[in-house]
Amino acid sequence: MKLAQLEMFIAVAEELHFRRAAERLFVQPSAISQAIKALETELEADLFVRTSRQVQLTAAGERLLTHARDVLARVDLARHDIRESTSEHGTIRVGVFEEGLAELQEVV
Repeated sequence: MKLAQLEMFIAVAEELHFRRAAERLFVQPSAISQAIKALETELEADLFVRTSRQVQLTAAGERLLTHARDVLARVDLARHDIRESTSEHGTIRVGVFEEGLAELQEVV
């Protein structure tokens, strides 16, 4: 299971439409379909009921939606936490004299 698949799954679950989910994520509808198919194969469960007129979440899809939102929220939290911890140290500026020229390099 990949984060991109979960993002696509959430978009379809919220839009209840594959094309609108694809537009929302700036990807081709076929990429959405492939990601959902791969998730359904991996989980051995149908996540959506598809008819010619509508898309609905199954019970398994409802359960995955809760978990997928939680996973992506935790990933965002981890990214934010790591960025915060590395930026606490600030910027170090180092001046180097070489052949009479002064250069300034930033090290983050």
